[in-house]
Amino acid sequence: HLRRILARKGVYLLVVPVPLKNTVYPDKFPAYAARRPALTGYARFLRLLGDNNIPYVDAYDVLVAARRRVNVYYRTDLHWNTVGAREVAAETIRMLAIAEHSKVRWKYADQYTFHSFAGGGDNDVLATFWQVPDDEPFEASHIGDCGTPVMDPGGTVEHFTNDCHGSSLPAATFFGNSFSIQMMNDGFENHFSKLYRVHDLTHFNQVISYVQPGSHILIWQLFELEIGYQMQSDDWWREVDEAP
Repeated sequence: HLRRILARKGVYLLVVPVPLKNTVYPDKFPAYAARRPALTGYARFLRLLGDNNIPYVDAYDVLVAARRRVNVYYRTDLHWNTVGAREVAAETIRMLAIAEHSKVRWKYADQYTFHSFAGGGDNDVLATFWQVPDDEPFEASHIGDCGTPVMDPGGTVEHFTNDCHGSSLPAATFFGNSFSIQMMNDGFENHFSKLYRVHDLTHFNQVISYVQPGSHILIWQLFELEIGYQMQSDDWWREVDEAP
């Protein structure tokens, strides 16, 4: 229903569900940790999207393929690292280019740098399932290559205008949580003429109004099952139903 409403407004919806670390690395958890079910909530959500013809990026398949050659999540944090984010960001651009009949391609080759940072401040509450090494590979940052993101006065929407030459995808709104930060660090925004990243989706019953004026694309990045909490809100559905 939401996809149809957006389509009437000329907005293409692409959902980017991010699997949690123990979904991508269940084998790395200690024996005493809870086992994941054979059919995870993430897999059920993707089935729901597919059954309803909602375009989505299968980040799980992308990350599982990438983990054969490099770590894609921080060792002591729940978030993916810039390498994992880059793999999903590139696949997102590929799918949007197909949908928009665009020649835009992910513009950055793999460029790894090394440093000792292994994660954020969550290591006290998350499984540290690798020995922390001296050096960890990370994707080189491209942020700011084609402009500078600017935060609105309210601190909820960050907008970026592309000042590079060449092909770009049309203006887009990006609903993203903390996982989206690494996508931006990888230069995700440099593939759009304009990108609005919405930081605060607290008021789910106003979801339609968060799509920024002039946007032709809505990218909704959420982590595993996050949308389930939104779907439980009667106000959220009432706002969707009442959307013009």
